[in-house]
Amino acid sequence: MWRVVFWLWVVAAIVLSVVPDDNAVMDAMKVSYNCVLEHAVYYAIGVWLCCRAWGDHITKKGRSIIFLCAGAVFALGFSLEIIQYFVPYRSCNIYDGVANLTGVTVGAMLIMIREKRK
Repeated sequence: MWRVVFWLWVVAAIVLSVVPDDNAVMDAMKVSYNCVLEHAVYYAIGVWLCCRAWGDHITKKGRSIIFLCAGAVFALGFSLEIIQYFVPYRSCNIYDGVANLTGVTVGAMLIMIREKRK
């Protein structure tokens, strides 16, 4: 079930990244803290969903699945920012990329802390 939820999250990320944004020009000229927070939370949730979907591979020996999920979710976010550069009605924003990376990092760290407490 978690794998389906994760893939729905991926589809939602793609759709939300390419649909027209009425304020694309304004967003490119200023940093909205709400937008940055939304990106960070969304990508932290993405790492969590990925780890839930394939979490049966988390072992005490290592946390490779956490790093794999974090890398995959960050790669998705980075790719979507690059795609937005080529979409005429969207804008590629470095702050969104930093927020994505922050969310991925925080999400992975929270999962590692949780796993350590088990």
